[in-house]
Parts: sequence; C-alpha cells; structure tokens
Amino acid sequence: MKNTSVANSRNSAPRKRSARTERLGYILFDNQTATVPCRVREFSNQGAVLTMDGWMGVPDSFSLFVDPENSRYTCKVISQRGNSAKVSFAA
Repeated sequence: MKNTSVANSRNSAPRKRSARTERLGYILFDNQTATVPCRVREFSNQGAVLTMDGWMGVPDSFSLFVDPENSRYTCKVISQRGNSAKVSFAA
C-alpha cells in the first residue's frame, strides 16, 4: 500500500515563479552626456539590478532610461559587485 498523503502534499503546494524579464537600459550621467548600455533585471517599482558588459563601475546616482517603455528613473546605487549594481528608484 502506497503512502499517497506525502506525494499529494508535495504536489498540492503551488510553486511561485519569478518573472525574470530582462530589459534594455541606458545609464545616463555627466549631465546626460555619457551613456552606458545595460541589462535591467529584477525590475520593480522600488528598483532594479543592472548589469553592464565590460564596465566595472557606475556613479553613486544617475538617470536610467529603460526600453521599451521609454521611461526614465533617477537611481541611487545600493550595492555593487563586479559589473552588476543594485539600485533604488527615487520617489
């Protein structure tokens, strides 16, 4: 006789999947004259994680232009590691 209660309890809980949509963005700084392309991940109303190819740093604050929404955000760096930076959006 099989113990189906264990199997059913494992299958009955819904699994949450995070939406990992990656967007194209541009970091704008130096009075909007310098631009650095980036990938925007883990995007929310509060902030995002940005990844830059071959560039190891970003200013403490900057503007972020995000495609395809054509939206601009004022960002502040929360943490940085390698070529990725976690940023918060100004309210």
